[in-house]
Amino acid sequence: RRQRELVHMMACGSVQLQLAFALCWVALLVPSVVGDSNISGLEHGKASLVVKSLRETENPALPAILDAVDDARKAGIGDDVLEAHSKSARIRAGADLSLLGEVTAVAGNALAGLSVGLKQALAAATIDVAKINEAYSLAERAGVPAEELSAAKAVLHGEIHARLAVSKTALERNVSETTMTDLAALVDIGRHLQLDPAELEVARTVFLTAFQSIAAAGNVELAEQVVALADAAGVVVPQPPAAWPAAMQFVRAAAALPGDRDEDFPELLLALRKASMANLPTSAMLAAVEQKARAAAELRLAPLLANSMDEKQLTAYWLDATDVAAEVGVANDKLSKARTTLRSRAEAELQQAVSSDLSDANRVKEAFSLAEMLGLNLTVRSAAESTLQSTLAQRLSGAQAAFVRNCTVQTIELLAVAMEAGYALGANASALEGARQAFAACLEADVVSADLELLVKGVALSDSARAKLPRTVTEKASAAALILDAMILSADDPQGLPQLQQALQRSRDAGLGDASEVVAVQAIARKCAIVKLNVTMSDSVDMEALLAALETAQDVGVPAEDFETALSTARTQVEQELTKALGAGLPSGVDQAVGALIAAERCSFNASKARVDLNAQLQARLQPLKLALETNRTTQAVQDLALVLDAARRLDLDGHETQAARLVLQEQVYQAEITKDVAFARSATEFADHARVKVPTKLQAWASTARQVQELASLPELDNTDFARALQVLADTQVNEFPSTEDLIALEAKTKARALANLDDAVNGTSAATIELAIKTAVEIGVSEADLLAARTVLAYRS
Repeated sequence: RRQRELVHMMACGSVQLQLAFALCWVALLVPSVVGDSNISGLEHGKASLVVKSLRETENPALPAILDAVDDARKAGIGDDVLEAHSKSARIRAGADLSLLGEVTAVAGNALAGLSVGLKQALAAATIDVAKINEAYSLAERAGVPAEELSAAKAVLHGEIHARLAVSKTALERNVSETTMTDLAALVDIGRHLQLDPAELEVARTVFLTAFQSIAAAGNVELAEQVVALADAAGVVVPQPPAAWPAAMQFVRAAAALPGDRDEDFPELLLALRKASMANLPTSAMLAAVEQKARAAAELRLAPLLANSMDEKQLTAYWLDATDVAAEVGVANDKLSKARTTLRSRAEAELQQAVSSDLSDANRVKEAFSLAEMLGLNLTVRSAAESTLQSTLAQRLSGAQAAFVRNCTVQTIELLAVAMEAGYALGANASALEGARQAFAACLEADVVSADLELLVKGVALSDSARAKLPRTVTEKASAAALILDAMILSADDPQGLPQLQQALQRSRDAGLGDASEVVAVQAIARKCAIVKLNVTMSDSVDMEALLAALETAQDVGVPAEDFETALSTARTQVEQELTKALGAGLPSGVDQAVGALIAAERCSFNASKARVDLNAQLQARLQPLKLALETNRTTQAVQDLALVLDAARRLDLDGHETQAARLVLQEQVYQAEITKDVAFARSATEFADHARVKVPTKLQAWASTARQVQELASLPELDNTDFARALQVLADTQVNEFPSTEDLIALEAKTKARALANLDDAVNGTSAATIELAIKTAVEIGVSEADLLAARTVLAYRS
């Protein structure tokens, strides 16, 4: 009877009551452990006190047990083993429950009366959604029946529904920060706990209606307080209230400024513009900002009104100051006077601009633009336009005539400048087209290759002249620029050789011919190449440096007789390297042989005999290795044959024999999958690239899994990190049909052992801690030592 009462108490609580439940359960069942039927349990009233005191205690036992059971099943432990393992735990715990039954009972008892428990939880001012969701999650993992969860959810939704109804009514009667906060919070909770969407939408409608009433009343202060609640309520705040809080921040900041400083004006103006865009209602603070802005604008206009402007300040500045003054409400008489002064100044600037050399086209266009914006007399503007066109025509005609007479760097630059100004300022189109054709014709002429500076300058100015030049011309210009840059290099410094080589190569590609600048660069490059050769030969011979120096000398046209000694030295070194490579044998000497053969080609050394000897070595190794692999498929055989095939490929000695050997190796790889030869699969995967054979996807997976299995099986024991990894590896072995190996069997045993240890820790270790905490709490609330004797006996027995 007392057990049933205790279960009923547990059913009326939440998941947090597990600690109290453990204490009471042990106290009631302890006679079955110690064999003393005379030891009394806790009285019902004292048990209720323990439950009450531990109501808020966190208990990680349930998640830990569930995790341990899941891991044990992943490790391949069946329910029969789990049941057997749980018997000792039942004896020590004093609870006549199976392990899986204990898990289900703990969560089930915690949630069987969840409807009552949730009502108690909802009685609090703040609903803890996370804890409620956690309770449901644990219950589902533990297998609590769906009907129990549905019943609890119905109670939960009913309580939230009732609260929503009260909150909506309160908001409809009184729109305030408190009523809007309450409704937004309940809508957010309802959304997280999956309340009926239609019901939530009704609540949101009430919430939006409240915003509309705020807008109608122009209550900026309340809008600032409640706009942030929109996200929780899941609504979009309507305009204009949505923009009021941000606008008010600018207004407050502006209101705090003195207002009599020139640097204050930008912030004052920004605040007014933000207020206007947000349709911010009029207030004393906003009016104060408007007054400060007008005063600051008049202060800025003072020099213009007194006709004492700084000449360095452009008319555009004063025009902007006038427009802004109008925006903030400066008196019309002051604005009219300012604009009259500005028109006089704009007319003077326009006359100066059209009478200049027109090199600054933007200045001229700006002068015309300002004259138009200020309403300058049309007659004045037309006269200025006539002067401008006349000046443009004269400059363009003069520059073109000089250019046609003598096509030089100076004349082409003058023409390009005149054309750029003409295009920008609207010069006569036919005159511009004539100048453009003359510009392009000069650069496209064959004789231009003799004047590299003109070519480079002309292409650089082609955009200004809007001349579309052929690609051959632009490539010549690019090469010419490199040649001109290379001419300043020293003939005694080999560091400049890469730049010299690049310039000469580009000049050949572009067809610059024998221009004087190209000839000069060739002379510099040849002297540098000879210096480089001499430096390389003076020290102990570095084969790579010597070969590179010889190639450079040949590239820049150094006569053969000038590097004959260096070439002879290089060939002698190559011959020695080939001899060493042949002595080392294949495949061990393949790197040396490949390097020597490449060096032979670079210095034109005849290495045909060496190739014949290398091929003979290769054939002598190939046939026995192929036979060995056909006879006995071992990891060493596949490695040896793969390395020889790799050597044949790198030495360009592939033939029928190597192809036959490769087919043998490929066949053995396929056989390895049939015979489930994991060791061969690992070796074949490792050396597949050397032999150029294909390894099936399954064998690649086996090789990867085998490495991980071997690594984990070799560990003395599995820690938590290793255990998690072992579970994943064992899952992989099932997916890729990994064969059973000694390492796999050892790993499975270690993983199962670790799973059982984790399971034991999760059940027994947590239960002991639960009892100890329960005893401590019982002492604190005044339970007598006589009543605690049974619980202390169980704790001592378990420890």
